[in-house]
Amino acid sequence: MMDRQTLTDTMGQRLLKAGEVLSSGYALLSNRFGSYLLLSFLVYLPANLITGYFAMQIDLTPLLEVQNDLNLLTEAYESLLGEYVHLIGAQLAVMFLTLVAAMVTAVIVKNQLFDEENRSFGKNFYQGVRMWPRGALSLILVLIELILGSFGCAVLMMVPLIGLVAFVLMIALVFIFQMNYSLSSAAAALRGRFGFDNLRYIRFLSAPVYPQTIGIFAIVTLISNGILMIVSLLTTNLVTFSDNQWVMLAVSTLIDTILSILSVYGFVCGAIVFLNLEELHRPKTQPETENGPSELKEEVDTEDRFHV
Repeated sequence: MMDRQTLTDTMGQRLLKAGEVLSSGYALLSNRFGSYLLLSFLVYLPANLITGYFAMQIDLTPLLEVQNDLNLLTEAYESLLGEYVHLIGAQLAVMFLTLVAAMVTAVIVKNQLFDEENRSFGKNFYQGVRMWPRGALSLILVLIELILGSFGCAVLMMVPLIGLVAFVLMIALVFIFQMNYSLSSAAAALRGRFGFDNLRYIRFLSAPVYPQTIGIFAIVTLISNGILMIVSLLTTNLVTFSDNQWVMLAVSTLIDTILSILSVYGFVCGAIVFLNLEELHRPKTQPETENGPSELKEEVDTEDRFHV
């Protein structure tokens, strides 16, 4: 495990390896675990309540009870479809809510690595939240890219002998989405980038090492989400101990909120990669500002830039 100075020096010399990103992310998370845990509860507690509530509304029982009545069966399917539409809408809303966690995490990571002052959680939280509209605009474009890419993969799956290739592309698309989501969140929080300017900026940063960057995010995603899935499966019995759906909702929300620290860990790793990419593009003679690394020389010609 590298110390802070060695880590920041290395970030300016080469792209960190996946193992270095994971170990550095764990060290940063451990160093301010209280702040990251508080962030998890502030963001993921309401997020998990929202998704848990709408998931609880989905009831398959009517479908089993009206199998012999075509009219009632049609009504049951329509009702179930409406419930799933509400759930999807809730999950989209939650995605924009958890964007706060990604942006605040980027601010905290930068503070840990490059700022002399150890700022309070409140200051870091404000710096991240105030840029949320910019991050949300960028996320809309990232989602559009995901939807268009998924549609293209779906079309390819209908072509004979190309279905397997389309399946592989779909998996790669998930990792690309995670990369763009994390990097665009950091760019919005730390540099005030938004919309197409944000996407252009992260492509400018990642272009020289694009395959390696996707690989790092693939490993981070598989590890963080994999651990999350395993722990969730192991704690399933804790959720089903009661027949009261409200008790089950409360318990599942609490468990999911505690486990959300793994999602925050993924954001920590993503922020490290973003800062690493910036450092690789920074002229070695360029001075730093009092708040840490300054903007890249190629990117300071636009007036609308913000620093934390």
